[in-house]
Amino acid sequence: MPSERAQVVCTVLMGFLVTCFAGVADLRGTSFVQVVKVPVALATLAAVTLLALRAFDWSPGSLLTAAMDKSVSPGGYLSPGLWEHSAGGGPLGTLSDHIVVVLGTAMMPHLLLRVSAGRDVPAARRSLSVAVVLTGLFYLLLITTGFAAAAVVGSGRIGAVDVKGQGAPLLLASEVLPHHSTGRVVLITLVACVAFLAVLTAVASVTFAAAVSVTRDLLGRKGRARIGIGEPAVLRLSVVALCAVSLLLTTAVHRYPIEFLLTFSLSLAATCVFPAVVYSFLWTGFNRDGLLWLVYGGLSLCALLTLASPAVSGTKYALLPEQDFNLFPLHTPGLVSVPAAFLLGWLGSARPWERTTRHRHPAWGPTPVRNAPGARIDSAKDAVRG
Repeated sequence: MPSERAQVVCTVLMGFLVTCFAGVADLRGTSFVQVVKVPVALATLAAVTLLALRAFDWSPGSLLTAAMDKSVSPGGYLSPGLWEHSAGGGPLGTLSDHIVVVLGTAMMPHLLLRVSAGRDVPAARRSLSVAVVLTGLFYLLLITTGFAAAAVVGSGRIGAVDVKGQGAPLLLASEVLPHHSTGRVVLITLVACVAFLAVLTAVASVTFAAAVSVTRDLLGRKGRARIGIGEPAVLRLSVVALCAVSLLLTTAVHRYPIEFLLTFSLSLAATCVFPAVVYSFLWTGFNRDGLLWLVYGGLSLCALLTLASPAVSGTKYALLPEQDFNLFPLHTPGLVSVPAAFLLGWLGSARPWERTTRHRHPAWGPTPVRNAPGARIDSAKDAVRG
């Protein structure tokens, strides 16, 4: 169904399914689906890659050579800089992208919520260790699947279906087995189900984390007591409200390439959450003022740099390709926004200008006698002020 109306209808139906899943399942339910999805995804990617490798007589070198020959640029296929969807910037642009992807993915709110739901610190550490191993294995399989798709299908056909290349696993699954065979249909169905489960669990987890924030932070106990509804009911109502707003926005902007929203969310997590977590664990002087400076300052800077970046204008893959107000050369703002957030958190907590003012203008007055009755009280007050 290639028409826009059919795609919007399918997107809305998927949104309804995500709403029902996020509203019915709690954190334990979403975790269970995530656990089921991981082995299915790993096994499916491994099966597709092995079937593609069999077509080249189990020779990885032959597969890689075929991927280079069928690419749009055989001479530069294995060299950096061929990916046109992100702007240049050279090594600095690559470093900024890696900062955003690594730190942003690790600091996404729904992942932190899942880790904090552990029974104790050892359990959280074990879960993180398992997650790191599985994530590394998944990315290795994803890389090999990409090479296999380029070798079997060809970069030209993949780009004709989807310029982002997200349809490569489905196209690979449709080519590694003979046509009109039952195994081909089963393999295509498995790959499609894995992709759907990935979308379902990821969006449901984000929606659940957002609903928890709305229920706990915006409403609070007094707000829930005022409306006379328990926390589970408010949580489900928050899920429905958030999903309804998301579906309205999706249908309104479905013609725009909104992949930059993913980059923007990762940039926000890397800029606002990562410095706050590091300061909270490692610096005893980090206080509420520093947190506010870090969050609001990092949020404002990240939003401004993203609006002025090539992800929004200035390139043919931007959100507004016909406009050009590209002032920031990097595709992601992590290289600038993350250090700036650390600096803002330190300035808000330490306030070095106040120390300079106290040194320049010391408080004049009689010095209390150390053994006087009120000396300890005054010293305690001074310590609290400090």
